[in-house]
Amino acid sequence: RGKLEKNVLSIRARLETATAKLQQARAEGSDLVDALQLGVDKTRAKLEAAEKALQDLVGAEGPPPTASANADPAAAAIARALAARQTGANLSPADKARAQLEGLEQRLEKTRKRLADCRANGDEEKIIEALESTVVRLEEKVDAAREHLKASGDA
Repeated sequence: RGKLEKNVLSIRARLETATAKLQQARAEGSDLVDALQLGVDKTRAKLEAAEKALQDLVGAEGPPPTASANADPAAAAIARALAARQTGANLSPADKARAQLEGLEQRLEKTRKRLADCRANGDEEKIIEALESTVVRLEEKVDAAREHLKASGDA
């Protein structure tokens, strides 16, 4: 699966490069336009085939693994973001608000823990100040999210 994801990302990058070269050749009136167009078409076909293979594999395997030692971190992040977007699209507005509040509370908890660790380790003052301001900002966001839920009657 990781190999397929890397392959799709690689082909996408090649397609972008080939398309840019094709546009440049067209703008310059180059004799290579036909050859470049053929290359873009072939690369686009490869991309479609690779994406289909990846979709077939994802459908057969189910959701992506949470941690894979040999998976590309960027591809894994993209997959998680797409899955979260799909999940979010199926939620009601109240459920989205609850999920957002939960996420903010988790971020606040992690930031508070990191701030405590930095203070205990005697880290640089500018790092501590940045974490303190982040804690304040997250507390404000959590309070606002709670108020929004209360106001909508979903608390």
